Amino acid sequence: MTKIKKSEYIIISKKIIRLLLRETCWGKGSMYLDNIKRSGFKDYEVPLVEDVINGLVKQGLLMKKKHSHGWKYYLNTKKRTKLFMIAKEINKTSFLIMSEMHEHF
Repeated sequence: MTKIKKSEYIIISKKIIRLLLRETCWGKGSMYLDNIKRSGFKDYEVPLVEDVINGLVKQGLLMKKKHSHGWKYYLNTKKRTKLFMIAKEINKTSFLIMSEMHEHF
C-alpha cells in the first residue's frame, strides 16, 4: 500500500463514489476494479485507486463481493444519505470522508 496524501484520497474517493452513483451500483449493479480504474482517472491516480477503494471498504461506504473474474464493488445501502452528501460536496476537503476515515483507522 502506497502512501496517499489526504487531498488525493479525498479527490479519488469522491470520483469513485460519484462513478458508482452514476452507474447505480447498489448491489446487483456492481463494478469490477478494472472498470473503475478505466473510468476517467488521470494516469497518476490509477495506481492509487485500489488503495482508496480498500479504504472506502474499511470505512463501510463501499462493499465488495467475489465473482469469477475478481472482486466487484458496490455502494453500501445503509450509508445512502452519507454517500449522497459526499457526492454533492464541492470543496476539495471533505469532512464526511475524513470523519469516516478517522473512525476506522
